[in-house]
Amino acid sequence: MMRIRIEVIFIIFSLFSIVAEAQQQGIPFIQNYPPEKYKGYSQNWTAEQDNRGVMYFGNGKGILEYNGKTWRRFYTDNGSTILSLGKDNKGRIYVGGENEIGYIAADSMGLTRFYDLTYLIPEKHKGFTYVWHVYTSSNGIYFVTPEKIIRIKNKTVRVYYPKSSFFTAFMVDNQFFVQDFDLGLLIEDNDTLNLPPKGNSFGDLRGIFPYDNNHLLFVTRERGCFLFDHKNPAQHFETQAESLLRDLQFYKGIMLKDSTYAFATLAGGIILIDKKGNIKNVVSEQSGLLGNNVYALFEDQQGGVWSMLGNGLSRVDFSSPLTQFDKRTGLAGIVQDIELIDSVLYAAVIGGVYRFKNAEFKNMSFEPAKFELVTGFNEQYYGMTKVNNEILVVGAGGVYSWDGDKKNHVFYNKNEMCVEASVFHKNTAFVGGSGLLYAIVKENGKWNWHKIYEGGIEDVYYIAEQDSNTIWTSTVNSGIMRFEIINSKTFEATLAYYDSTKGIPTGITEITNINGEIIVGTRKGLKKYDNKTDCFIPATDFANTLHNGQKNTYVISFDKQQRLWALQGKTVGYSYQTSDSAIWFDYPFRKMNVNDIYRIFSTENACWIGGTDGIFHYDETKKTVAQDSLFAIITSISALKDTIFYGAYYDDSMYVSYAQPLKLINEFEYYHNAFIFDFALASFNNEELNMFKFYLYGYDSEWSDWTYENKKEFTNLPEGEYIFKVKGLDVYGNESKIAEYKFTILPPWYRTYWAYALYIIGFSLTLYVAMRLNSYRLRVANLKLESIVTQRTKELRQRNEEIMQQKEEISAQRDEIEAQRDQVLRQNESILQQNEEIEAQRDEIEAQRDMIVEQKQEIVDSINYASLIQQAILPPVSIISKVYSDNFILFKPKDIVSGDFYWFFEKDNKTIVAAVDCTGHGVPGGFMSMLGIAFLTEIVSNNSISNAANLLNDLRNLVIKSLHQTDASGSSKDGMDIALCVYDKEQKVIHFAGANNPIYIVKKEKRKVKNEENTKLDELSTFNFQLHEIKGDKMPIGIHYSENAEFTNHIINVESGDRFYAFSDGFADQFGGEKGKKFKYHNLKELLLKSSNKTMTEQKEILDKTLVDWMSYHNDAGMVHEQVDDVLIVGFEI
Repeated sequence: MMRIRIEVIFIIFSLFSIVAEAQQQGIPFIQNYPPEKYKGYSQNWTAEQDNRGVMYFGNGKGILEYNGKTWRRFYTDNGSTILSLGKDNKGRIYVGGENEIGYIAADSMGLTRFYDLTYLIPEKHKGFTYVWHVYTSSNGIYFVTPEKIIRIKNKTVRVYYPKSSFFTAFMVDNQFFVQDFDLGLLIEDNDTLNLPPKGNSFGDLRGIFPYDNNHLLFVTRERGCFLFDHKNPAQHFETQAESLLRDLQFYKGIMLKDSTYAFATLAGGIILIDKKGNIKNVVSEQSGLLGNNVYALFEDQQGGVWSMLGNGLSRVDFSSPLTQFDKRTGLAGIVQDIELIDSVLYAAVIGGVYRFKNAEFKNMSFEPAKFELVTGFNEQYYGMTKVNNEILVVGAGGVYSWDGDKKNHVFYNKNEMCVEASVFHKNTAFVGGSGLLYAIVKENGKWNWHKIYEGGIEDVYYIAEQDSNTIWTSTVNSGIMRFEIINSKTFEATLAYYDSTKGIPTGITEITNINGEIIVGTRKGLKKYDNKTDCFIPATDFANTLHNGQKNTYVISFDKQQRLWALQGKTVGYSYQTSDSAIWFDYPFRKMNVNDIYRIFSTENACWIGGTDGIFHYDETKKTVAQDSLFAIITSISALKDTIFYGAYYDDSMYVSYAQPLKLINEFEYYHNAFIFDFALASFNNEELNMFKFYLYGYDSEWSDWTYENKKEFTNLPEGEYIFKVKGLDVYGNESKIAEYKFTILPPWYRTYWAYALYIIGFSLTLYVAMRLNSYRLRVANLKLESIVTQRTKELRQRNEEIMQQKEEISAQRDEIEAQRDQVLRQNESILQQNEEIEAQRDEIEAQRDMIVEQKQEIVDSINYASLIQQAILPPVSIISKVYSDNFILFKPKDIVSGDFYWFFEKDNKTIVAAVDCTGHGVPGGFMSMLGIAFLTEIVSNNSISNAANLLNDLRNLVIKSLHQTDASGSSKDGMDIALCVYDKEQKVIHFAGANNPIYIVKKEKRKVKNEENTKLDELSTFNFQLHEIKGDKMPIGIHYSENAEFTNHIINVESGDRFYAFSDGFADQFGGEKGKKFKYHNLKELLLKSSNKTMTEQKEILDKTLVDWMSYHNDAGMVHEQVDDVLIVGFEI
């Protein structure tokens, strides 16, 4: 008992000693999510986070899901209000609604949804109102309602009933507590609810939290806090928040990761107290919450605290060491300077001088830290310093002195902007401003001023002393000024300028003295003065990023820890020295979304950062919450306009998991080769600044660059096995785990194994038939030979008698017969030899045939690959549609690759559209088209866009030079015809230039087209539309007899609804129709004009169908007409 009494006495003694690190806290960062953002009901009741980092919220109408990028709402079976969510140790989230219970899991498509558990409840126990609490422990899942408590473990249900009605319930260290309205607090033990051994009279108990190894902290609304140890009577624990808990109507609470207690109230927002009972902060609607009525709190994996409100959601970053002071804390205006004078922090603001007042607790009330306006200083002020016992303040009215009581006017010469106390001269300060630099000296109780340089000087914004004789000042655009004092009494000085010739880049400069060295902040990093060369060189003593010249670096200050603070770009940080190198540290400050910073002031264990957004306070004693693993999430995958995956993997037990299960590794047919991957990062610190990089294994050669885009599309993927990988990067530079999706694209049927087997079988059958036919031919030849021998033998027999009768003729006839026999035998041998030669020739022909087939396939594959390359470098229609919402591109190559191409580029608020016809088609034309795209991109990227004609002139020169074209015979005459338009959005005009090709303009009514170049316009009208043709110059892009003549630039005023068409000659020159003639340009004009009342998409379909119908007429040979050239028409509407 003595030990307990001592502990209580110590707690009471410590209660009213305000925690030091809380005294200077400002308002934490708050991110608000109103109902219109998450597209749900205004009131929210509870929150939970799954193992992937995805947030779920119990909403007045369903369940909200938020992954850091997109919101989604889904419902329970009854569509009821969700009052409670709870997660078990495996990551499953359980749901309590109105007369229904269940859990969240993913279906077979990866879509998270609600699964009902009400069916497990026996019929006699069914029926209840709202489930106010859901808790999980090793004993099961607890669903707490006013009428009963339903506990489920392994599908076994146990039900507890109250004496009258259950109220609040709690789960602490696997121990379940519940309040019965009649009995009071009950504790579950051995499947029964029992009264605590030493009393339970706690009244309106709203929270139970861990406190230390022996105690729990009980928090009530009306009676304050108690310490409970299961063995002794609860001890009252006094806190500074007791009256606030009562007056602001404490409702629920949580214990944060840093052991701070956060209390939600119905009338005053959030109260934070520490274990000593001291108030650390109070965050309310005045601080930036969407409202004061907070129904629940939840701390996410990153230490952010979500507030469930009556009109939305708010996330408060209590874990950040950064807080903010602005008009919400009394500080109104742009902060120009911050100084610590006589242990008091002051801020010079456009609107006054403010002093800082620490947070304090008095009269049972908590007053947060704030800034108060100093009486009498309510004008514009830019800076301050201290000389002896007087504070000097510079503002629009000049320089004032202030001793803490009385304000005196010291100096005024119009437009003073800075003041610095002298380090080397007693009772002296230097004043700079618009074209002036003065020394003001306190002599005989009076301030006297001395002009340092008699001639004209640039404006002075910053002042730094190097020694007693040298003063440096910085300007806006004129570099650095160095003043050498030649008279210590009058401060008369000489002047030298240091600009780009001395190492100072043009633009704003900011100068300071750091440990005796003159350091200058510039738009190209930090520079320091080098006495040997009398120039400024990179300040390599500090972190590389500060002096490598890549970013602007300003607002320099140096603290007692030998750290250099600076603003680089839009990020604040400091450089510190290690044993090996200087390191740049900006991790905690990346969350600051600031406009401009004008002062960084470091004190012990703190830093004050002032600018347009007030003052940010960095508390170095506050340790950030350890970052749990970040998870990148593939939120959906689409293919063929259908969603094939909704973002949630699951294991065999249907628990949401991060790894892709085998059953979700899909195989797709070859035509199913285009996919859109959407992804997010479950990080809620400035979600809009989350970045991503991705990699398609099996297709990409390396990871992409970091990008803010959360979507990636792949088209025309070949067959193969793929793994899409994505990882995220949060605002602090933390990388997430890699999310993966594995899939396979099957080959087309003609490249499958069974197809190859059929090819082998077919070839074998063909070879077998050929051999059988050849064998048959040989047998026929042998039979014919046998027939001849038989015939000859018969003739010999018939003549035998004559031989016997004519003995004299026998010898001659015998010789003749033997000669004929020999000849027949020789013929037989010749036939056998010819048969062998035929078989050898057959084998050679078959080998040549196989070689030709293989070579042809290789050529076709190469051309197909060239076509893929050509398609890849053509601009996607989606990019063009961002500028011209109504457009079309009719692109029909004659061969696999095309000599025509279209091109689009956007720069300097101008867009360029071109339709180009290169010499030839097929592979030669394809090479020229890729050259054309490369040349146009190079020209526009490296030059400003003035007009269309200049682009064509540059393109022609580049083509002639690159193809080495001359007038000599044999020189390349390749080139291209082109119609090119430059749309100037600001001037509402289009610049057009053409090489052999015109453009057509269709306007909705008969209006005169203003043509500032006096170009003749061919006009054609129908209905309330009018077509104008603007012709290009009669010369190509390439070598030509008039190559020195410049292209004509046509300027056309445009209005909304005007349509422009650029094209090649392929459509008009196509043969077809009944007479087999060309389509011709006149028919093309009429076709465009007659379809002008259609959308551009419909117009493209009409053009395509007309061309197909035109070619379908049979020619003299009875065949349909083949396409004679590449076809390209580009149309767009202003």
